[in-house]
Amino acid sequence: MNEIIIRIVKLAPMRVAYYRAISKTPEEDAIKTIRDWGEPKGFYSNPAKHYHFGYNNPPPNPDDPQGEYGYECLISVDTNVEPEGVIKIKEIPGGLYAVARCQGVENIFPTWMYLFNEWIGTSQFERDEDNEPGLEELITPLEPMPNKWIFDLYFPIREKK
Repeated sequence: MNEIIIRIVKLAPMRVAYYRAISKTPEEDAIKTIRDWGEPKGFYSNPAKHYHFGYNNPPPNPDDPQGEYGYECLISVDTNVEPEGVIKIKEIPGGLYAVARCQGVENIFPTWMYLFNEWIGTSQFERDEDNEPGLEELITPLEPMPNKWIFDLYFPIREKK
C-alpha cells in the first residue's frame, strides 16, 4: 500500500437513494441492485453530480456462524426522486471527516485500519462516534474491475476536546 494522504472534508447533508443487502456477499448484492435501478436513470453517467457511497450495516461479526452481514449503497439524488420498489430515500447528515483514498477493494480494510489505529492517534482530531458510520465513496462507479475501483474513505472526526 502506498503512502496514505489524508484530507479534512466537511460533507454537506445530502438526500440519498439507498439499498441495503444482508448476505455473505452484501457489497456485491447491494451494488448490483442499486446499479440496476440507477444506471437507466442516469445516476452513473455523472459521478461528480451523483455521489456513490456505501457502508457496512450491520458490520461483519466474526462470531456469526452464517457469515452474513449487511452493506448499504447510497446515491445522492435530487428532491424529485422518490422511493421505488426496494430502493428507499433518506437524508444523511454530513459532518467533518478525515478522507483517505485507496485503490482496489483489497485496500479498503488496510486503509480503514490505518485511519482507526495510526492516523487518529497522531492527529488533532478524535473519532466522532456521534456521526457514525464511516462512508466509502466509490469514485469510479463505471469501472468494471474491483481491483481498479478508487475509493475515498470518510472517517467521522471532531476537534479533540
